Amino acid sequence: MCTKLKAAKLRNKEKETVNTAKIEKEETPKPVSTLSSTRPTTNISSYPRWVIDTGASSHMTNNSDLFIDSETVKGTVRLGDNSVIETCGRATVMLFAKRSLGHVSSVYLERVLWVPRLGSCSLLSWRAIVSLEKGFSLASSGKDMYVSRKNKTEVIWGKLDGQDYIVQEEKESAKKMTYERWYEALGHPSPDYLKSNNYSDATNIPKVPKDWQCEIYITSKSTKRKPISITEILSETPFELIHSDLSGKFSKTSFGKSNYYVTFIDDCTRYAWIYPIHAKSDTVKVTSFIYARYTQDNAMIKPFRTDN
Repeated sequence: MCTKLKAAKLRNKEKETVNTAKIEKEETPKPVSTLSSTRPTTNISSYPRWVIDTGASSHMTNNSDLFIDSETVKGTVRLGDNSVIETCGRATVMLFAKRSLGHVSSVYLERVLWVPRLGSCSLLSWRAIVSLEKGFSLASSGKDMYVSRKNKTEVIWGKLDGQDYIVQEEKESAKKMTYERWYEALGHPSPDYLKSNNYSDATNIPKVPKDWQCEIYITSKSTKRKPISITEILSETPFELIHSDLSGKFSKTSFGKSNYYVTFIDDCTRYAWIYPIHAKSDTVKVTSFIYARYTQDNAMIKPFRTDN
């Protein structure tokens, strides 16, 4: 028993070592840029500012309150002074990023490392943005730095503060939330309860919009009804009326190299035939359907009904 227990512990230790090395190789192939904010400290700011860093290999923060979803990831980060600190997780973070013209947009950062001992600033990694391969560009002008999309649309605006470019954020975004956002955040309460005077720390809840209704509530209360079956048959004998339609082009060519198909439905019996065709111009070839009904069923088709 002791031998088996020692072997199990050895396997777990080896597994942990491999994972740690993998994360360190994946997240930190090169040292993070040397910033005063990256030095380990026990005096951690509750709301660290985001610094645009061109040397960091990953986005990093010590503030887990920003996480939308997270996973436990153990690894290490090597700083510019060659010291090593531990990572405890990885998550998605949403920033209310201000643009230079005053607009505010939601920016989602994926695979953000949670580094509790990172320091007083979070790091926005330019290398991590480039790795997305979506055509983002980085440019600076005076004391401003911009991250823009391929179409030159500004996404993130950084202002020089000391030696760091600080991402400009909308800190009062909670106070500017719409009524719908407040309604969802507080668990869909009755409009009578969703008023500023009912909350000591939410004095800026907007008024109920005119004719406002909760779409989720309406959907949940809606009922389903089976469609009424069409029982009226216009024809009394087979082949008296044929409904026909030409399909749109397939997203994938069939094994028989067909891109379209034509359907024929007998109004009386509801029996259907399908003819695959290569091109729309081949629709005339399905006249063979008429001859097949004449020779096989001894029937003469009268009118066709189509959508032209």
